[in-house]
Amino acid sequence: MRDEKTTGNRIIGTQCGWFGPPNVEGAARPPEPVSGACVEVSRGAHDNQIGELGGSPNVFADAAIGVHIAGRGTRKNEVRNARVDGNGVGIRVSADALETRLEGNTIVRGSGNGVEIVGASWSTAIVGNRIGIDAGDVPAEIALPNEGWGIDIAAPAKGVSGRTAEQNALLRNRITNHAGAAIAVENGANGGVPPPELSWAGARIVGRTCSQCEVQFHSDPADEAAALEGAAKADNGGTVVFTPSQAFRFRFITALATDPEGNSSALSAPLDTVPGPTPTATAVGPVVRG
Repeated sequence: MRDEKTTGNRIIGTQCGWFGPPNVEGAARPPEPVSGACVEVSRGAHDNQIGELGGSPNVFADAAIGVHIAGRGTRKNEVRNARVDGNGVGIRVSADALETRLEGNTIVRGSGNGVEIVGASWSTAIVGNRIGIDAGDVPAEIALPNEGWGIDIAAPAKGVSGRTAEQNALLRNRITNHAGAAIAVENGANGGVPPPELSWAGARIVGRTCSQCEVQFHSDPADEAAALEGAAKADNGGTVVFTPSQAFRFRFITALATDPEGNSSALSAPLDTVPGPTPTATAVGPVVRG
């Protein structure tokens, strides 16, 4: 889909590339990897729908890029409910693409980053995806990490359109198992919104963040975002208070902030739910600090 007249198309229930079991002796040889992207939306293509929530999912696998959305004027394209498995980069939004929505996708086993937002692309909504984690409840049993970062949002020195990379919102995603950062926000992207700073105040978590920012709280076996635990809004002074309503799923708590313009931060440093020194971040049963 590669020009401004390419609009209103739907891709539902298709498969690109190979994500089956490893080749064994005597079995048919898997196809060669896709050298480019399974799907490219570029050069002003707009309002195209790649997948739908609740429908037959697309599979984009074993390609250099699973889905690539790129170019000035390329806008309002959606990638939903796809399995993006074993690619170089899972989904890349680049070169001034705007108003992209990535929702409900499973992005796993890539040799690079799960999601990249680069090249002055802006107003991307990344909502309810699983990145480095498959369907299920126990990350140790369903870990399918990407080898790079979970999400990388990077601003160029100067945006081609006068923008950098901004208004990229991260909402209700599950990100875990990565060797690198779960979320990297680089070069002043997203308005330079800093991660919250967390501390305990009795059984409550208090954070310092940006004024009127929405803060999502996650738990994880280490320092990522395996489970969403809840959200709270900061006051005008940037103080946010979170009172857990139930036991945390995992031992360590992280948080990210999204400002009123839709710019999300990286994750905070992890806050331990267990008092005392913690030489190693490991998964434990559900706990609430007393």
